[in-house]
Amino acid sequence: MPDDRHPTTDELADLMFGMPKRSQGTRIKAHVAGCAACAEVCRQLWALPGLLASTRYPPIPRGASLRIEAVLAVEARRRSAGGSRHEGVVDSAAGLDLFAHVCLVYHGKADWVDRAEEFAADGITAGQRIRLIGDASTARIRSELAARVRSMPGVRALDGGPAEVRDLAEYVRFTSEGIPDPGATVAAHREALDDALAAGYTGVRVVTDATGTALTHEERETTAHLEYVIDRNMSALPVGSMCGYDVEELGPDAIAEVACMHPFTSRGAAPFRLYAVDDADFGLAGTIDDATAEGLFRRALGRTDPPAGSELVVNARRAEYIADRALAELDAHAGRMGRTAIVHTSTSNSPNPEARPALSSLTIEAGDGP
Repeated sequence: MPDDRHPTTDELADLMFGMPKRSQGTRIKAHVAGCAACAEVCRQLWALPGLLASTRYPPIPRGASLRIEAVLAVEARRRSAGGSRHEGVVDSAAGLDLFAHVCLVYHGKADWVDRAEEFAADGITAGQRIRLIGDASTARIRSELAARVRSMPGVRALDGGPAEVRDLAEYVRFTSEGIPDPGATVAAHREALDDALAAGYTGVRVVTDATGTALTHEERETTAHLEYVIDRNMSALPVGSMCGYDVEELGPDAIAEVACMHPFTSRGAAPFRLYAVDDADFGLAGTIDDATAEGLFRRALGRTDPPAGSELVVNARRAEYIADRALAELDAHAGRMGRTAIVHTSTSNSPNPEARPALSSLTIEAGDGP
C-alpha cells in the first residue's frame, strides 16, 4: 500500500475481520494506529455485524412472496423446456402448456363450452383456479360450466372455490372515457392471481368468450393491443388463458386481427403469430407473405408498444417464411419510432441478401439459436 493514501473501506473491513492481504496487513495496522479518521471507520465497521443482527425487517407481503415463488416455478418449467416459450397451431384446447395463451375459434356456444371444459380440466388437474369470463349472452352457460368444473375429479376444496364466474366488464378495466385501460386491467389480473395463490391454488386459468370485444374495427384495434399487453405480462406468471371467438358471428378476417397476437392459435385462425418472448421485444412464428405483410402484419405491428431502448429486437427464428415485404414493414415500423430493428432469423428462413441494402433501420442476424 502506498504511503500517500488511506486504506479503502474494503481494506479496512478485511483488516477488522481477519482477511487482509498478507503483504498489506502490517502496513494497514500501522496506518490505522496513527490515523484518527481510519480508526473511526474501523470502529464503525466493528459495530456493523451487531447492528445488522439487531435490525428487524418487515416481512415480505404474502402476495409478493407467493408471486415470487410462482414466477420461479414458471422459470423452472421454461428452462426444463429448453428456455423458450411454447407456441404453435392447435386443434384442441386440451393438452396445452399450463401457462399457454391460446386463441381458439369456435362455431356456436355449444362448441365454446366443449373447448372451455377441455381447457379447464387440465387446469383443475394442475391445481389452478378457473375463471370463466364472458358477456351477458353467456351468463347462463358460464354458470352451468362452473358447476361442471366444480364436479370434476381432482377439484381442490380451497378458499374461494375452484371456479369463478365473472363478466367481461369486471375482467377488463376501463378509463373514465370508457376506453379499456391495459395497465389497470393487468393490475386487476395480478390481484386475482395473488388471491388464488394465497388460497392455495397453483395459478389461474382464464376461459374467456371474447367475441363481444371484437365486433367492430375499433373494438378489434383495442382488443388486439390488450391481447399483446396481457401476453407480455402473463408470459412470466402462472396464468393460462383461452380466448374464444365465434367465427360464425365475426368471420375469419375479423378473428385473424386478434388471433395473430397469441402464441397459440386454432388451425387457420391467423397466418402468423406475434407473441412475448424472453430474449426479444416479441417473437414471430408462422408465415408472412407479401399480401399479409402489407395488411394484417402492418396492423399487428401498430398494436405493439415501443421498446424501452433504442433497438427493436425481434426473434423470428420460428417463422416458417418472412417475405421481403414483411422485413420492409418492420424496417418502416422501427423508423417511425426512431428505433433500429434487429431481426434474429434461423439459417433456413434467412431472407434474400439482395433485400437487405434497402432496409435502413433494420439489421438481420441469421443463426440457429433457441
